[in-house]
Amino acid sequence: MKAEQAGIVPVSSGVGFDELRARWAKMPTTVRFSSAADSPEVGTPFGPIFILLRGEETAGQLGLYEQFVAAGTGAGPHHQTTEDEVFYILEGEWEFTAGTEVRRCGPGTLIYAPADVSHAFKSVSPDKPGRMLSWNAPAGHERFYVGMAAARHSGRDPHEVAKDDYHVVFA
Repeated sequence: MKAEQAGIVPVSSGVGFDELRARWAKMPTTVRFSSAADSPEVGTPFGPIFILLRGEETAGQLGLYEQFVAAGTGAGPHHQTTEDEVFYILEGEWEFTAGTEVRRCGPGTLIYAPADVSHAFKSVSPDKPGRMLSWNAPAGHERFYVGMAAARHSGRDPHEVAKDDYHVVFA
């Protein structure tokens, strides 16, 4: 199912994003089993992202995503001002930048990018998409993915939407 069908919709401002996180913090948590097959999906220019855990399921503590990234593509330098991000490589070869370090990474590598630390990634596997898990704390990055898709379709500048609505700054 698409993310919007699961009720994961864009926010309209940074204040709205902060208010959403505050509401999540008051929600109860429950046990959850999930897989990509039964999780909301967001299409990106790089490949699909499956939202395995989201803010309303974790009292806003974290969001967890399975990402597929086409060979030769990825996210340019950016940072989140309000959340930490962790990546765990499942398949493929990657080039990751976190802070001032640039590394070639393969399956089993974990990358931690604290809030305000610039990071970027690119799938460099020649023959198939890369696959990784990523998670953010606190939760909310699932809204960012949906907001970026909506910006692309509406003609809004994605970098402005990222910064103004989701506290994500692209270099």
